[in-house]
Amino acid sequence: LDDLTSIERYEAARADFNKPFECIKVVDGEATIVLPTLALDSKRAIVWLDYDDTLVDSAALEDISILGNSLPSGSVIVASVNAHNAQFGVPDISCADKSDARLKAFQDFAGTLFPLTLPPNPMSLGNFPRVAAETIFNAMSHSLAVAARPDEAELIPLFSFSYKDGVRMITVGGLVASEADRVIFESL
Repeated sequence: LDDLTSIERYEAARADFNKPFECIKVVDGEATIVLPTLALDSKRAIVWLDYDDTLVDSAALEDISILGNSLPSGSVIVASVNAHNAQFGVPDISCADKSDARLKAFQDFAGTLFPLTLPPNPMSLGNFPRVAAETIFNAMSHSLAVAARPDEAELIPLFSFSYKDGVRMITVGGLVASEADRVIFESL
């Protein structure tokens, strides 16, 4: 990798000063604004959308939708977001009703991207990251499906993991793959 772009919403000058390699170009701005200006369709890419924010507070789903139109087959999309279940805040109600209210808020937020099948107690601390990860995978797949791509590329999920980095986070990644690239991938 010798052509790297880092989009920095905050402290771009600091990131530019601290970049470890000269091949990194630091761009100041919001990913939603900068991504469409990059020549992402010109060659395979690895795009990592790394947010400190939650799904609700970030532009993760919007930024993912931009990539479906841009990335050629063989590219990888990765997204990291805060995965704490309290991001779907609800008014002060009983604990028994809070989980149901959060689930309803999440369904309303995600719309058609919300998973069709859910684990038991989907809004629990242990299960929420899995539901959020599946929502992100659905966003990635949807972005490719609605792009009316001539290569009919689809998303092959590659990984999904939850970890704690001060707060609960999830990172998910998938491969944009035409049928020809899917055959190559499956042969590996």
